Amino acid sequence: MEQSSKSSTHLNPFAFPSETDIRFLLLVLSIAGSTIILIQTLVGIFFESPLITIPFALIVTVSLFIVALYQTRQFASKTIRVNRWEDFPPAVNDPALSTSLQQMNCYIQQTIDNVPELTSTKIHLIWDETSKSSSKPDGQAFGFGRKQYVRLKKGLHDAFMQFPELPIFQSVLMHELGHIANRDASKTVLTKCLSRCFFPIAIFSLISFNLYTIWELGDRLIREISLNSARSGILEIVNINIKLIILLLIVEISRSSILRVREYSADARARNWLGTSTPIIKTFSEENSQENSAKFKIWTFLQKLFQLFRAKIAPNHPTNKQRIIRLKNPRYFFDLSHELALLAGFLSGVSLNSNLSILTISPNVVALIEKIYQEVRMASEPNLSVILAIVLFFGLAIVFLATFLAIFVIFGLIPIVGTVGLQIQQAAFADLAQPKQKRLLTLQKLITSSLTLGIGFILGCLLTPSTYALSIRTAEAGISWSGILGLVIGWTSIFLIWEMSIAKLAGSIYLNHIEPNTPRQKIRWLMIFSAILLLPLLLWMGNIQMFFGAQAVNPDLFDFSQLAIWSIISGVLAFIVFGIILFFVWVSASRKGWLKKPQCPKCQSIISNKSGLLKNCPVCHHPIANWAWLPLPISFPSPPPPESTFAMDSPPPL
Repeated sequence: MEQSSKSSTHLNPFAFPSETDIRFLLLVLSIAGSTIILIQTLVGIFFESPLITIPFALIVTVSLFIVALYQTRQFASKTIRVNRWEDFPPAVNDPALSTSLQQMNCYIQQTIDNVPELTSTKIHLIWDETSKSSSKPDGQAFGFGRKQYVRLKKGLHDAFMQFPELPIFQSVLMHELGHIANRDASKTVLTKCLSRCFFPIAIFSLISFNLYTIWELGDRLIREISLNSARSGILEIVNINIKLIILLLIVEISRSSILRVREYSADARARNWLGTSTPIIKTFSEENSQENSAKFKIWTFLQKLFQLFRAKIAPNHPTNKQRIIRLKNPRYFFDLSHELALLAGFLSGVSLNSNLSILTISPNVVALIEKIYQEVRMASEPNLSVILAIVLFFGLAIVFLATFLAIFVIFGLIPIVGTVGLQIQQAAFADLAQPKQKRLLTLQKLITSSLTLGIGFILGCLLTPSTYALSIRTAEAGISWSGILGLVIGWTSIFLIWEMSIAKLAGSIYLNHIEPNTPRQKIRWLMIFSAILLLPLLLWMGNIQMFFGAQAVNPDLFDFSQLAIWSIISGVLAFIVFGIILFFVWVSASRKGWLKKPQCPKCQSIISNKSGLLKNCPVCHHPIANWAWLPLPISFPSPPPPESTFAMDSPPPL
């Protein structure tokens, strides 16, 4: 059995944003981007003008999030009311059972009071003896914001009766409290509500699009119009359908991944509080491992396919074997996830494409700006109308450029910086803090991560249903697969340079942070500057992809040799800007004192972390860098003596 003191030798993964937070960000962006694509595709059937399709798509997308947020706020109270759950402890007629439930409530409340991460959280306990699965020793954390609930099934009371001989009660309780401490209960509810709002809109859009297509084809046949001229259009519609279905699958995978990875974090939090993973692993070993959370009965072939999809591609719940592996290796939380890199790259490509469709209104904006400019030039003397025209001229130009830049930042940078960039920071810190452990950031892993990002981004561009600024047409446009391979290499190269720079900077900054509190300011600072650092390279490669894609569609549009020269010159400028930003970041970090060797806050001696992050000052033995290490286990209240508990199979008291 692991000793309590040993828990402090593990790095603290909760010092950084959790993987649940990272994947939730991707889900929000994927739903926003997919909704915009779907609505534009549907509305584009009736209105060709982007001045109509784009605002309509934005209105629907914003409305979706507003409705999902409203449902999230009502979720807890509605769920409790519909399922007829009660406050815990419930009122019962049996005095012995009432006493036992009171003891259970007292033990839970005392445990919550001993958890530092829950001191400012009010947790409501809910009793469930009405659901079909209420006899199982299980629980559920749910709620939103400050209203957090823990559902206690009737079977959990049976487990309490066998505690401490059997550890399942304590393991389940600490796991559910871990969800609340990790702040993922709110994200879980919001994830479910977003999915419930998104998928009906997506399916309605997809069905409506196909019904309109069938109606158009039927109308042609009724009027005896040949379908030969529409053959290319039919193939394009089939192509769009395939891409839209893939988009829906990606959103489902993003949704299920949030529900899956949050279990790992809750397990890790419970392990830390308990001081050992033995009770949790023992609980998993005794349970029947469930490969997925699908509860419905299999009656049709479609249901079988859906169950297979959920189990193999998008499971809501990890298997017990997967959870045990994570529990035995806490360092896993600092490792790179290639699945996450592929998903981030894909969603960045899709979201960036869907939102860059705003560029289709650029001719209208440019025409309006030119008209205002001509009126200003024709004015003989300045007056109020001329001044207003000048203000409008500059205002439109600035808004258009700011919108273009904001789209690149929100839908191009954030999915990458907020996911892969953050994981690079964590892994770089873990390597320097524990250099004797297996390295997480080798050159091979960085190359693989960058390549996965690049492939994911290009796949996102390829699978965008409509052709926008960054979309890649293959057979129709005549662009070769060697050209696509060149783009993958280009994206991989800029991602690799960016990742290496971030890894070097983050490792040094976090290793020198020996203060007791979490370096939240430094995490935010690094996130902002890593985004700024990637921006010039992203703009450069994005423009190359746009211009070469346009040249592939229309070879007469650009001269290939001039385009190549322009690409080289602009690339040199982009890397110069990249170097200037990187130099400024290093200078800024140095001026803040983040890169110099830290001093012990007690004896002021210089602390060298060349051999890894120290836990105590080598001179005065004062504790340092408490934030980097898992805290010691909590103290638990004494369980009630066996003779004071009520056995469920005993005869009722006289």
